[in-house]
Amino acid sequence: MEHTRFLCKYNRRVDILDISEIMYVERMERKNRIGTQEKERYCSGSLAQIRQALGGQHFVELNRSVSVNVNYIRMIREDCVEMRDGELFYIAKKKYKKILDEITWRIAGYENPT
Repeated sequence: MEHTRFLCKYNRRVDILDISEIMYVERMERKNRIGTQEKERYCSGSLAQIRQALGGQHFVELNRSVSVNVNYIRMIREDCVEMRDGELFYIAKKKYKKILDEITWRIAGYENPT
């Protein structure tokens, strides 16, 4: 069964988020930044734990520090992904084709067979 809610714990506070509203997760300066339609939040735990809790259906790992929800991608460029809120996340050149294929499969509603 796929989870639809995510518990974002940080500094004695717990925000309950709808996974479908999470646009991206980024690890920066030893913190996990969660971008939603409403605002940014910070979340404790490892990035791997957060990725596992979010599930893989709509999220694509762009690099070691960033996962994005394919439903919020506005544009895919040669070196980055632009989100609907204007946030840019860079893609390593050698991973571009693989990530583009994975995003295409996820948007179509399938798991990438590779």
